[in-house]
Amino acid sequence: MICRNPSSRAGDPPGFTLLEMLACLAIVALLLGVAAHSVMGRMQQANRDHESAELARMVRALERSVSRNLAVPAPADWVAAVAAELSQPAVVVATNPRGGRRELLVDPLCRLGPQPGDPLPYVQSSAGSLRPERVRFLLLSSLAAPLPDLAGVGFDALWNAPAGRFPAGWPPGWPGVAADVLIVRLDLEAQFRRVIFNNHDLVSASHSVGPAAPLPLARLAGREAWLLAGSRLNLHYADGSLQGSEFVFEDVSYSFEAGQWSRGIREGRGLPVSSTLVGLAEAFLNTPLPPSRLRTRGSPQSILHSFHLFMSTYALWSANGFGDGDANWEEVVEELQAALQAMVSISN
Repeated sequence: MICRNPSSRAGDPPGFTLLEMLACLAIVALLLGVAAHSVMGRMQQANRDHESAELARMVRALERSVSRNLAVPAPADWVAAVAAELSQPAVVVATNPRGGRRELLVDPLCRLGPQPGDPLPYVQSSAGSLRPERVRFLLLSSLAAPLPDLAGVGFDALWNAPAGRFPAGWPPGWPGVAADVLIVRLDLEAQFRRVIFNNHDLVSASHSVGPAAPLPLARLAGREAWLLAGSRLNLHYADGSLQGSEFVFEDVSYSFEAGQWSRGIREGRGLPVSSTLVGLAEAFLNTPLPPSRLRTRGSPQSILHSFHLFMSTYALWSANGFGDGDANWEEVVEELQAALQAMVSISN
């Protein structure tokens, strides 16, 4: 005798048991969980990529702002500078889509300005800057927990941190993953150009940058300034009137001789005209550079200027009987010694 389910009819297909139904639901739930995890991972990565692109865009805007305004803002002023450059509200620049703050850090060893230890902001004057060093910035953003206090994390550690890894010194209890901390770097040192001024005349001269006031340069004196690329350099006669203007896009040097400015070296007051000397100078400047391991610390232009400053000063001293013990020529002797020291040090 065969027992049948009274609720089933002959010819009906067999149904799922409760156990089989639960197993099917478990498999579906597992597949949905895997799919959801994959989708969430792709969404998180898309958010990171978008924020990285935004940080890069803001860094480029900051770089443009520096070039256009000839000024490097302090960390407290970067939001206003970038917002003005991008024509966006400050809150859009200062915070990311998750509401976290974006933070700009400056290298604590940054040297920028006419005097050692000058703090940011840097606004370019006619004096320009000392040779810029470590003019580096970091723009940071977190898509997880807010950024921690970074005082205990060294700037170099952040600068050198590989993507997706915490730098040394990162707070261990910070509730987030390294992939959600995004860092974009900006080095402005390459935006500056070296400009050398030499006054080989017996009268003072001056130069200025943009609308800034002219800066005097005493007779038989020299000066070095580092200017932002694109700066408008104005060269003035001895009476202060404008001789001409140039935009600085490369390292360059100027000499004031016979009452006017010129690029490079001409004859120099008190020096005899010598086509041989001029030809040798041009040949020296046009000589191909040696391999990097054999190069000196100075460029051909700076070496030639140091040599010319020494020769022109010596010629003036000689033409006046060397003026031994003459107080009027003590300054010339000092300039001669300084020129000799510069020529020796720059070519070693």
